[in-house]
Amino acid sequence: MNEKSCYVIAIAGGSGAGKTDLVLQLNEIIQNSSRLLYDDYKPDYENFIHDLKSLKNNQKIKYPVDNEIIHPNRVLIIEDPAGLSDFDTKELFDFLVYIDTPLEISLSRLLLRAIYHSTDEMIEGFFSTIGPQYEFSYKEEPSKLMHILIWLLENYIAKHRQQYLDDREKQIEIANLVLDGMKTTEQLALDVLEEIKKIVNLSE
Repeated sequence: MNEKSCYVIAIAGGSGAGKTDLVLQLNEIIQNSSRLLYDDYKPDYENFIHDLKSLKNNQKIKYPVDNEIIHPNRVLIIEDPAGLSDFDTKELFDFLVYIDTPLEISLSRLLLRAIYHSTDEMIEGFFSTIGPQYEFSYKEEPSKLMHILIWLLENYIAKHRQQYLDDREKQIEIANLVLDGMKTTEQLALDVLEEIKKIVNLSE
């Protein structure tokens, strides 16, 4: 590996596996590192790939959330939603980490995330974009949040559970490191750091 190139660590896992937390933790403890969060590019995900390629090629980017200029760093840590590394972008990854989190834990985190972090803006956004595609069972109050929770659970049962299982099998096969998703974020980060130090000189 060219010691001057940008080393890309991709963090993969199903929804609710803990990818974002691990990316942020690694970015905090690894000097000379930058990070890209997939959800920050919503809904224009093509720009995520564009910016990933730019940083990989030692070109600066403008981050979509706050327009911050991000310069190439020794290490780039990115969120890799399950399935992204199946496409032609996988050659941009130098090290693929898969967080193996039990499905019931991931689902519980998703439901709690919807409950704790739902704002009026988010709920109305859901009903203006995803909502029209579905005929909800509950038309009355108490809350539109209930519709979102029902949608999450119905989709989990109908397709997402099997999709997670299929993605898990593929990702584990190609991952450089598989982590126990029941560990704390801090411990997961230390596990990744231990492996990366065997490959990359992080002191430069």
